[in-house]
Amino acid sequence: MKPGIYNMSFEDYKKIDAINNSKLVQASKTLAHALYEKEDTNVMNFGRTFHTYLLELDRFKKEYVIVPYGLKLTKKKGKAWLKENEGKKILKTEDAIAMIKMAQSLYSGNYETARNLIEKSEKEISIIWKHKTEGVLCKLRIDLLLRKLGIIADVKTSTNAEPKQWLRTMLNAGIQPHFQPAWYLDGCAAMPELTIHTFLWVVFETTEPFGISVIQATPAPLGEPDMVMLGREQIKLLLPKYIHAKKTNEWMGYPDKIVHGTMPEYYIRSAEI
Repeated sequence: MKPGIYNMSFEDYKKIDAINNSKLVQASKTLAHALYEKEDTNVMNFGRTFHTYLLELDRFKKEYVIVPYGLKLTKKKGKAWLKENEGKKILKTEDAIAMIKMAQSLYSGNYETARNLIEKSEKEISIIWKHKTEGVLCKLRIDLLLRKLGIIADVKTSTNAEPKQWLRTMLNAGIQPHFQPAWYLDGCAAMPELTIHTFLWVVFETTEPFGISVIQATPAPLGEPDMVMLGREQIKLLLPKYIHAKKTNEWMGYPDKIVHGTMPEYYIRSAEI
């Protein structure tokens, strides 16, 4: 596929044989992890569904059905309802209620920054480019694009949207949040028609009070560590290893040796001893 900016479905985007941020995040654990797709969890499914509900409502209406309140799917009426809606994605009543409340929070007047970002942006924009040093085809998919303001943003869901806690949770889960802004800004820089300098996350809490945070990854505040620079440096080392593994089909796992276990520094600092 030719490099460029595309409006395409997520299904078509997935079919493109190119390296993306998610694959590099997997490879950052070990190269062997990049061979396998993560199994869907309830949390992942909820986040994906809310993403569709918030940004692609027409698609949501076509693809999803909400279980009527009080309907037991194991009973006769429930089984009949499932048969009527065969082929559709099933959304639990309680999950639908949570998503409605999350959207209501966005339009409550308390989170105008997030609302403006979502309302005024282009949505679900795909970028394909050739890596300037490695020469491989790369891809990314932007949730929110505001060309005139030079902003791209990604929508996330979490049980805790407090910025520091959210970033720590992501890092502890091995998700490497700083990879994303580094990868996305480099992809945008490969497009002459785009001038993007700011990457944001819009994080929605999935439980009451359904708070929303807008977290800026770049540019970093004066005097603060630059997470994008760190992400770029790590990707610079990781990407050639991933490309080599693809060529040789040699996917290294954990080191085959005894490793000394250590307690994390943040735990030691907080321990009462």
